[in-house]
Amino acid sequence: MATDLLALDELDEVLRWDGRQGAIGLSAIDGLVASVVAGPVTVPRTRWLPLIFDNKMPKTKPNSLERRIVNTILAHFKAVEDSVRFAPENYRPQFMHNLGQVISTDWTTGFMLGVGIDQQAWSKTVLAERHGLLKPILVCNEIGQALLPDVSPQDMEQTKRSAHDHIAYSVVALYLRHHPRASRSGAGFARLQ
Repeated sequence: MATDLLALDELDEVLRWDGRQGAIGLSAIDGLVASVVAGPVTVPRTRWLPLIFDNKMPKTKPNSLERRIVNTILAHFKAVEDSVRFAPENYRPQFMHNLGQVISTDWTTGFMLGVGIDQQAWSKTVLAERHGLLKPILVCNEIGQALLPDVSPQDMEQTKRSAHDHIAYSVVALYLRHHPRASRSGAGFARLQ
């Protein structure tokens, strides 16, 4: 499988190609993967993978570009899961960058797509953590902002400016909360704090 993988920047370029209507880019895929990995329930790939392809499961004929894309996404999922679980200090969200600025809106859109797969399962976490672990994610997303009606616009903007510095910690902490028995490097997690 490793030989048919695309580089992540290639994946992003292929998915953003004008002919692929409804597909999302790498940053949003990474956010979606992070929410599935860190979420409160196991979500089969048949539920989250179609979200990347305009709600259709891609045809993965042998040696096809679609198969390479899917294999690359599944390998990325495994890499994120392994990083969050075994080496949380190495986990880094794949944010977009533009003119020296970190753009986290696409990533948080992907994350919220993942939350939307099973809103009921996420509801307890959202209620408990909308002002805590989830706040850096929620402030960077229109749907997320609606979950923060009591946060002032000034606080929202201030949190949004540094959200990218806190999202990795949030994902790891959410994973540990939802998967307390999972193996992890306690020292690595401590360095994230």
